[in-house]
Amino acid sequence: MSDKTFKITSVSEESRWIFLCYDEWDVEESDSFIELLKLVRADLKGDLKDLGMNRYTFNNDPLKLIYQWDSIFGIVVEYQDNKNAALDYLNRIISIP
Repeated sequence: MSDKTFKITSVSEESRWIFLCYDEWDVEESDSFIELLKLVRADLKGDLKDLGMNRYTFNNDPLKLIYQWDSIFGIVVEYQDNKNAALDYLNRIISIP
């Protein structure tokens, strides 16, 4: 994905959503979402589980994060309980070269 980077743009504690964007693409492109899933899969070394409606999780994710993409919100990661652990994990993953 060249030298562009993912960024966490906002967090909604009410909905437990973490919003991400990618420098190069806007929300109408799913390519950046696919790249994020590849980064997470390489880190977790787990199987991707399709939850339907462009929502995915990984079978061995201890945080049970749900990765979602749509053309309105772009990339959204839904966390279950621990916002700080989810943010720490995502910040680590998106900073991997």
